[in-house]
Amino acid sequence: FTANASGAIKLVAESFPFAPPGQLLLAADNHNSINGAREFAIGRGATVAYAPLTVPDLRLDRTVLQTMLSTPATAAAPRLFAFPAQSNFSGVKHPLTLVTDAQQHGWQVLLDAAAF
Repeated sequence: FTANASGAIKLVAESFPFAPPGQLLLAADNHNSINGAREFAIGRGATVAYAPLTVPDLRLDRTVLQTMLSTPATAAAPRLFAFPAQSNFSGVKHPLTLVTDAQQHGWQVLLDAAAF
């Protein structure tokens, strides 16, 4: 148990086995708590990338995201995809099918459901 979503996210980020050539993929509209996970990833040699949003509706660009998720891993290093079920920034609800999509391509998923 944690005091809040930020505390839970920090526990996941601290304990995730980031290592080269691992990856952290973040949605561009993540809450700042999830953006903090990038420091753990970078500090352990993983790469960090952001999945862009479409304009003007501020939804995850599904075409670009699918390309990012389907890029083969260069090794068996863990990959983590973090996104909000509902954006704190815009209120947009992202499809929960993204969890399955990412998992089918070998990604672990951190779903921020705090605002959902």
